[in-house]
Formats: sequence, structure tokens, C-alpha cells
Amino acid sequence: MEWTRAFCATHKEGSKPLSKHQAVQFAIVEMLTEVKLGRTFIDKLVTDHMEGQNVVVETSMAKYWTTEMVKRVADRCMDLLGPHGMHDDHPIARSCVCNIPFRNGLFGPALRSPRVYRLRRT
Repeated sequence: MEWTRAFCATHKEGSKPLSKHQAVQFAIVEMLTEVKLGRTFIDKLVTDHMEGQNVVVETSMAKYWTTEMVKRVADRCMDLLGPHGMHDDHPIARSCVCNIPFRNGLFGPALRSPRVYRLRRT
């Protein structure tokens, strides 16, 4: 998010920076809202866990939601950066490459604990 915000503030499209365009402002606000919601949800789960509450289901929900949110935000950042974000040395491009296994569901069974996997196999 911060790389995208910095890029939009400094990169000019025409006579004004990208961050001055209303559509870009809406996109940044939407992404910041999603990130803030995810952080708030995780913080609440940590607090509940420290108080001794059972948060197993909510933790699974948070894992699913934050993984999907990261994919949405990274895609939206790539949209805002355009061809500038496609370079291999750009952090956003590396972030999108790192998310490819999650996008394709390749790590679904691998992320399960071995004990759960064994119980399902036998």
C-alpha cells in the first residue's frame, strides 16, 4: 500500500499526480479500508485469545479473509502502477509473484498440519 501511495503521489499523469485523480483516490481509500478491517479483526482475535477465549473458528475466518484481501489489494496496486509495477525489481511485482501459489490453491493441502492430514488419509 505504501509503495503504491508513494508512486501515485509522485508519478504525474498529464499535469497532476495520479493521487489527485478521483478514481485513484477511491481505489486507495477502498484498499486502506480493507487493510484496516483486516488488522482490526486480527487485533481482536489476539486480544480474545489472550483473555482465554476459544478463537479457532474466527482464526480460520481471518486466515481466509486476509489471504483473499492481500490478493485483492496486490492486484489493485498493480492496476494503479500500470507498466511501472511490472518490473521484476519492483516490490509490488515481487509481492504478486509471491501470492501466485495462494491464488491457484496450490498450498491448500500443504498448509494443513500433518496430524490433520493423516487423520483424513486413513
